[in-house]
Amino acid sequence: MAQIVVSASPVALSAALEGKRSVTVEAEYGDVVVEGSLLTLAHHGSRSGNPVPCTRENALVEGVEVVGLSHVDLDALGGVLSVCGRKPGPAGFWALAAHVDVNGSHKAQDHEAWAAHHLELQAYHAWSSTRRVQVPREGVLDVTEIADEGCKVLEAIFGGDAVLLAQGETWASGTRDAEAAAWIEDIVVLDRAVRVFAGLVFGSAWYRMKSGQVADAVVWYNTRTGEINLSFEAGDNSPVSAVEVMQTLFGPLAGGRRGIAGGPRGVRLGLDGLVRVVGEVTARFII
Repeated sequence: MAQIVVSASPVALSAALEGKRSVTVEAEYGDVVVEGSLLTLAHHGSRSGNPVPCTRENALVEGVEVVGLSHVDLDALGGVLSVCGRKPGPAGFWALAAHVDVNGSHKAQDHEAWAAHHLELQAYHAWSSTRRVQVPREGVLDVTEIADEGCKVLEAIFGGDAVLLAQGETWASGTRDAEAAAWIEDIVVLDRAVRVFAGLVFGSAWYRMKSGQVADAVVWYNTRTGEINLSFEAGDNSPVSAVEVMQTLFGPLAGGRRGIAGGPRGVRLGLDGLVRVVGEVTARFII
């Protein structure tokens, strides 16, 4: 396998690839993309019309020395493994992975491949939840070993490994339990819905309501730190700006972007802050 490196800095990643036969996979930083000398796989922003990297056919890129990433997730891993000629599994699984990457985990069950491949997807996520990669803001991190391990885990999952599949079921059950434990209320305003959570497990993607309807927004309160996060299902295409809402309520030190934002870092906003965010979001839905 080629060397696999990741960085949160496009400058650092570019420097690490310079002079080498390289491929980049989702090496995207807003509108900036780091190009590979042999191949560039990117599909966000202005490149959203491109194929999702994990759906690329399993075809070795001859001569590749290094593959550069901006982050590590299933989509990026699938792209990396395809470039290295090692991508395992059926096309349906990767189509489901691509659907989740583009539309969010709350839309997974809407895909036609969900019934056939959700157990495999759960098993992968159970493994990956124990292999979190801290992407450096400066310099690069070699993740070749993690990519190799991910490949072997996927091969075992597709081979029907009973232990990994059981761990996937446990992970999925735990995720559902965490959502249920943190849930406070679903608020429906006209044809819009806001979900409200409080807990320690970050729930910004819990958009699907008990009724099956997909909510427009999630407001999440961290019961340990008092921090608040606001996210919109439409992401940066949301008609309401998350960062504008948070800065209106808590000042310019609140940060984020249109699709997801939080209060000032390290500031305990309290339950009254949670009430204010929910009120502001619902009011903007009515206007």
